[in-house]
Amino acid sequence: MNKLSGILLVSSLLYLGAAGLHAASPNGSFKVIPLPSMISEKADAEGFALYSNVKISAPDSLSSEADMLRGYLKENPNIPTGNAPGEIALRCTLSSDSPEAYRISVRPGLLIIDGASPAGVFYGIQTIRKAAYTAPKGESPVLPSATIADAPRFSYRGAMLDVARHPFTEENVKSFIDMMALHNLNTFHWHITDDQGWRIEIEKYPLLTAVGARRDSTVIGHNSGVYDNKPVGGYFTKEQARDIVEYAARHHITVIPEIDLPGHMLAALTAYPSLGCTGGPYGVWGRWGVSPDVLCAGNDSTLTFIDDVLNEVMDIFPSKYVHIGGDECPKTRWKECPKCQKRISELGIKPEGRFSAEDKLQGVITTHALQTLAARGRHAIGWDEILEGDIPQDAIIMSWRGVDGAIEGTGKGHHVVLSPASYCYLDYYQSPDQALEPMAWGGYVPVSRTYRLDPTEGMTPEQSKLVLGPQVNLWTEYIDNYPKVEYMELPRMSALAEVGWTPQSMRDYKDFSERMPALWRLYNARDYNYARHMADVDARLTTDHDARKVIAELTSIGTASIYYTTDGSEPIGSDGQPSPTALPYSKPISLDKSTMLKSSAIFEGKAGRTRSDSVTFNPATFGKVELSHPFEKHHAPAGEATLTDAQTGGPSFQTGHWVGFGNCNPTVTVTLPEPATISEVTFNTCVDMNAWIADASAYSIEVLTCGPDGEPKWIETASESLPERRADQPDNEVERHTSRFSPVKAEKVRINLKASPLLPVWHRDHSETARPLLFIDEIGVR
Repeated sequence: MNKLSGILLVSSLLYLGAAGLHAASPNGSFKVIPLPSMISEKADAEGFALYSNVKISAPDSLSSEADMLRGYLKENPNIPTGNAPGEIALRCTLSSDSPEAYRISVRPGLLIIDGASPAGVFYGIQTIRKAAYTAPKGESPVLPSATIADAPRFSYRGAMLDVARHPFTEENVKSFIDMMALHNLNTFHWHITDDQGWRIEIEKYPLLTAVGARRDSTVIGHNSGVYDNKPVGGYFTKEQARDIVEYAARHHITVIPEIDLPGHMLAALTAYPSLGCTGGPYGVWGRWGVSPDVLCAGNDSTLTFIDDVLNEVMDIFPSKYVHIGGDECPKTRWKECPKCQKRISELGIKPEGRFSAEDKLQGVITTHALQTLAARGRHAIGWDEILEGDIPQDAIIMSWRGVDGAIEGTGKGHHVVLSPASYCYLDYYQSPDQALEPMAWGGYVPVSRTYRLDPTEGMTPEQSKLVLGPQVNLWTEYIDNYPKVEYMELPRMSALAEVGWTPQSMRDYKDFSERMPALWRLYNARDYNYARHMADVDARLTTDHDARKVIAELTSIGTASIYYTTDGSEPIGSDGQPSPTALPYSKPISLDKSTMLKSSAIFEGKAGRTRSDSVTFNPATFGKVELSHPFEKHHAPAGEATLTDAQTGGPSFQTGHWVGFGNCNPTVTVTLPEPATISEVTFNTCVDMNAWIADASAYSIEVLTCGPDGEPKWIETASESLPERRADQPDNEVERHTSRFSPVKAEKVRINLKASPLLPVWHRDHSETARPLLFIDEIGVR
């Protein structure tokens, strides 16, 4: 043995002895959120004990990541200081098709994070950061000896924050970026202009911020007509925006700005009235909705304005994508504007199918904006409405009106981002108990709903390749402070994190919920104001039509114990313990008769809210349903069977218990499972004026019975015309319609519905011809 070999051997023995001296049994896990794609833990092996002052070695190119890791270790109250054994080594030598891939190797005394790029190292660090919180509360974390190989499912994992409706500070935005980084999100979509405020400095148009950034007052509640008389203002200077871009880049997050055009431009029109069709006067909106006043598509100065603004925006934001909006642009003014009509005539634009000439004119504006971006090597993202015009192939579609826009976009060869409102709009309520929640836009998107999004569902393999990834959105009409931003984002952002990162085959909501407590401990350490609804019961009721049963599957967070009753009694007593009538939940519950199912969970010694789910059987339950018109697919996940599934929809149209129709007068026919003598027919409609969902304007009831000659015969048993909705009525409620008549033996029941032809005059934000949706549910007979 030569002298050098002897020195190395002695050094190795000393190192192993030191490692063994400090080794401990693992108490942590790498099963974090989002779940890595491969975890191989070594059973019965010693672990790696974490210390806040552990040695971290890294090349200069990873110094920023090393600094962040040191900070993350110090923020965990359970990681001790003191004499730290071992070493964490950061490397950037991994070969992978994904630049965000990483590999972690753990053994006593040495933890290696190797990334395909600094971003990959960063995400490996996030996994270590979260794994440290999987140790039992109050215990110093010891990570198991293991190998983790991981890479994201999608290259785009986004979150949008609207600062136009309510402005936030630079520190708030940086805190939002921190929150994104924790959840492995890599794209910050920054919505900075709208009807209610212009929030970014544009030097060539100083009035955009001097005038357009300020509104005098804000409406109280859901467009109540009453205003608070409190001025709202604020904007980001170019220097502040660049600082945010740099801060995001250090967290491997790209900032994509959105300048929403040609609609949602009332703040800009207030500053520069000549850009509008009427010339004003205009005012920055203090109400919510969509203004009829938009950029004039026939005015050459509009195109100059778009060029100037986008060029200054590109100077600030280096991202290869710029979001140009394109959503909810009413054409009312364009139809009346001589300049717009002249432009339509000059370009030879003609109506085509469901698209008017004015719809096609928007495509001209969109294409111009795309060309401005392309001249500097950038690409545009637009909301799915931009598909209504002729747009270049390189435009990226952000599908928000369900998934149809993504399916259409990929079918036409466009890359797409999935952001359907019914899964990804975090300004919607996250609990069915809306009265107990802070005011939100409406709807219902719990954590479990966001988690169930599969961005490639319904697509061919070729279409799936064009899906960039998913994104959650937070519109801030009713969010005027940053703690509420956190409350609405968390923990729903964690569900989107796993949708975007973890392979679909590995995703399971029950397993996800069992991993959530560790993430909550990290939230606590960061002092985040997060929602705790997952500690309540989430009930998923499905229908077994063949067995004529409703199956209730109950879940809650982590190791929570679930108790339930089926007699209407409370599952938890006043002492916070299970009541004498409560049963422990262990498997799905089968219900074959009318039942009030109440459930509650006890997590870490504390009982959550009691949940109530009513299942009501009647002679029409599980009857076959036939529709005269197709329903809106994204508004009826279980299809027409929803109408006779023994479950009644509540005030939220997004619970999955409603069937929604657009632009039609549907007829619903139910074949009763068995002929019955009936004297009453009931059905419900959901009214949510905020979401353009109105009651029917009229309906009639028919039943199929045997005539005197023994032949089947339809007879009308009832009809009713319904009054138009008044402004002083609640904007969100369930209307129950009941028709009683003389008893008749029936085989089928038919309900002929007439939708409201127009929105009430008091509700027409921007269209004289807007037709509301019609949502119906649970048809019953007696």
